[in-house]
Amino acid sequence: MTPARRAAWRTTAAAIPCSILLAGCSLLGNGPAPNATDAESIKASRPTSADGPFPVTSVTDGDTIRVTIDGTSTRVRLIGIDTPEVTDPRRPVQCFGQEASRRAHDLMDGTQVWLEYDPSQSRRDRYGRTLAYVWLSDAGLVNETMVREGYAHEYTYDTAYKYRDAFRDAEQAARTAERGLWSPATCAGSTK
Repeated sequence: MTPARRAAWRTTAAAIPCSILLAGCSLLGNGPAPNATDAESIKASRPTSADGPFPVTSVTDGDTIRVTIDGTSTRVRLIGIDTPEVTDPRRPVQCFGQEASRRAHDLMDGTQVWLEYDPSQSRRDRYGRTLAYVWLSDAGLVNETMVREGYAHEYTYDTAYKYRDAFRDAEQAARTAERGLWSPATCAGSTK
């Protein structure tokens, strides 16, 4: 065996236990916590113009929730992100969908949220869901957190939105760190 092949074999052999360990953590949703230096989170606090607080009544998946507004259950689609599908009856559960949904539950179950609307976006999507940025009282902007931690892709539907550059930076940092759905041990960025 040539020295180059021996070195390649050692690298591959050393990587296998690490890959197995990382896959187990990712599949359980217990991967390493994001490092704040890897991705600058949005520094702004919840804007005073945000409506709320509204109790979260359910989390549908990683990018859709239900809140109660004036006694009415309202579906809310988080602006600027797309998470792998888990509830679409036309498709199988996508790679990392369960983990993204679980993270959204962890962030929002039993909480109250504030909704920030974006004048550059419609107030409702084609499915009748309210489009908003979702703010937690103490943990910041849920939309950006999901992207930064590797549970969501940045998603521009039609027009640029207020936090698009920050979400794209957060996605790039998650990709570079191979965090969440960007990990080669999970989806390597392909959630199909």
